Amino acid sequence: MKSEMYESMHAIEEGHWYFRAKHDIVLSIIEQAGIKDAKIADFGCGCGLMLKFLSKYGTVTGIDFSSEALEFCRDHFSGDLIQANLEQLSLPEKYNLAVALDLLEHIEHDDIAMKNIYDSLEENALAIFTVPAFSSLWSKHDENCMHKRRYSKEEFQNLVLGAGFSIEYISYYDFWLFPPVYLVRKLAKLFKFDQNSELENKY
Repeated sequence: MKSEMYESMHAIEEGHWYFRAKHDIVLSIIEQAGIKDAKIADFGCGCGLMLKFLSKYGTVTGIDFSSEALEFCRDHFSGDLIQANLEQLSLPEKYNLAVALDLLEHIEHDDIAMKNIYDSLEENALAIFTVPAFSSLWSKHDENCMHKRRYSKEEFQNLVLGAGFSIEYISYYDFWLFPPVYLVRKLAKLFKFDQNSELENKY
């Protein structure tokens, strides 16, 4: 991800509706699973706000490719942080809860990264993933975030199953936003506005 995007994410993550909705969904899944005292890995922890929330459920380790992102994590989190490339992953222990939120779209060989996440988990661990959907929504914002792709549900399902995971639940979310987001992104592409993602990050 571009350097200025980390700065923007750090500034808006706590209050922006998109991040708040995603965090609420993930935390509700963990609550429903009744998880306590877990060994937790946040793969692609970004600027670290989720690390703070996850600490309620056990001992958390933040893992990210970017040293800059890990520096931002220290504003929210005082636990263990590991700088690692998920395509060449070797971790000192295995975990029984993992999250990887809007991570795999950044990685060239997402199949290798997904398999390495699988191999980092204990048997019967819970893993929660989110990724951006629909190639038709591709925009300058994706390029600024240095995304490699967007996924359909079928594509992501095949990626997860191919790594060895079983799937308890898979779904699109915030689907009601598809029409307005599609319209705005097509207009932005046509008229070349919001080239630095200011509109995306503000609203």
